[in-house]
Amino acid sequence: MTAVTPIIFSGHNERAVIALCRYLKDNNVPFFIVSRSGNDAIYRTDWRRNVVFQRDSDELSIKLMQKINQALPIHVETPAFCPTSEFLNAFILENRQPLEGLGWLVNFPDSDIYQDLSNKARSPKIIQSLTAIMPPPSLSSMQWQGPCVLKPKYNISNGKVLYPLLCNTKAEFIKNLRAIESTEWFIQKLIVGDSIYLCSYLDKSGAWSAYWQENLLQQPGGKSMVLSRSTRNPGVDVPSLMQGLHGLGYFGPFMMEIIRDKVGVLHFIEVNPRFWGPLELCRSACPSLLGRFLSDLNSQAGHCSEEVSNGLTYWYAWAFGALNSKCHVYPGLNSLLSRVDTTEMLLKYDVYAGSDTKELHNRH
Repeated sequence: MTAVTPIIFSGHNERAVIALCRYLKDNNVPFFIVSRSGNDAIYRTDWRRNVVFQRDSDELSIKLMQKINQALPIHVETPAFCPTSEFLNAFILENRQPLEGLGWLVNFPDSDIYQDLSNKARSPKIIQSLTAIMPPPSLSSMQWQGPCVLKPKYNISNGKVLYPLLCNTKAEFIKNLRAIESTEWFIQKLIVGDSIYLCSYLDKSGAWSAYWQENLLQQPGGKSMVLSRSTRNPGVDVPSLMQGLHGLGYFGPFMMEIIRDKVGVLHFIEVNPRFWGPLELCRSACPSLLGRFLSDLNSQAGHCSEEVSNGLTYWYAWAFGALNSKCHVYPGLNSLLSRVDTTEMLLKYDVYAGSDTKELHNRH
């Protein structure tokens, strides 16, 4: 069997990149990094030794991939992409054939199912059909009707990744509406409650690994999660969901966000078919998930499926991102505030607290 070597593109989704580097090293898997630029934070970590090529810009092209091929050590037989960013994934899916012609392993599902799941307008119907979990109510017009979320119909437009815009007030709604092309967006009611994520990897054989994560603290505007913990399954039939996704032809990383409202009803929010920012939590809560990713790269048969929901608590934090933002506090953290020091927890569980990233600890 031809040896497969993971190639990680850094500069985006940086904390997931670090977690992936750590896992690969811990499991003695050789890998290389393509950095974003000379200012890439990867150069302030021990993983700078794995950088084999430095990009001059964010632009991705077949010509760039040819240059990366030439920079790889001669013993690398089959370089393999790691799904770490939406922009990278989109480029790979659009250029699968020429990339495979260059010898790259594109271990990605068919573009249609990937796009259907990542598309915020189409994915709710798929998830509802597989789980019976409904999305928040859609609002019929681009008029202020109370707290809401403006969501892009397409994740990437004009070369930029688009993100949902939270509107808690009419002023925020008007400001956000002026900044977008409204015909390319839709609007949903804003649901308040516990933010819970299913984090999983579904391999090509249909086997999977999964764990649950509760979001406790998040940067404003629905941006990065900065404090999370592992948690129990809130009531989702994961085996049926995975079976349904496999039947649709999907495989790969799968992160699904749901909100549990005040009366316990679950609402589907979105899917991210790529590795997620708090991937470091996976290394402690469900390391078999990343092991399944590696096995899938090497076309090894999947082992028995596994859902970790045993009540043990593991933590993830991004200290700098939390301490330098006015973050949204979720109900789960409110219940802890009387017993724990949030700053102390953020520093203790900071993704950059390890010796390999000490220069970034509470500074990036």
